[in-house]
Amino acid sequence: LPIYHSGGSLSEVTVYVTLRSLNAKPGQPPLYRFSFKAPSLGPFESKEMAAAIDKGLDKSATAADWQNLHADIELGQ
Repeated sequence: LPIYHSGGSLSEVTVYVTLRSLNAKPGQPPLYRFSFKAPSLGPFESKEMAAAIDKGLDKSATAADWQNLHADIELGQ
């Protein structure tokens, strides 16, 4: 459940997510990458957002438990 921690509004943006294993070695590809359009958010507002993951990028990796994942999140227009 993303929470927007700012006093200003946020217009619709694209959220880019890269998931890596906490145990990933340098240069190892991420487990997954996906993006989705986020709705507009008011100051300090939260909304549930979801996106399907089509397929993994690192073919040699097995799906990691969510507690062993690190998410890099970027916002774009």
